[in-house]
Amino acid sequence: MKKKWLIIFTSMFIAAIWGYFIDLKNGNITGFIYKIVFVGAFMLALQYSINRSKKKDIKK
Repeated sequence: MKKKWLIIFTSMFIAAIWGYFIDLKNGNITGFIYKIVFVGAFMLALQYSINRSKKKDIKK
């Protein structure tokens, strides 16, 4: 469980750095926030999918 949140927050941190250099330097605050939220949601969905597939493999 802790590993899942570590992966999500690490990816959000990387997105924040990426968004800073791409969006904030140009004054695009909404693009910066969008990158952080989208990457966090994407990684959460990816982790959910991985955990769900692992549970299906265990039941077989």
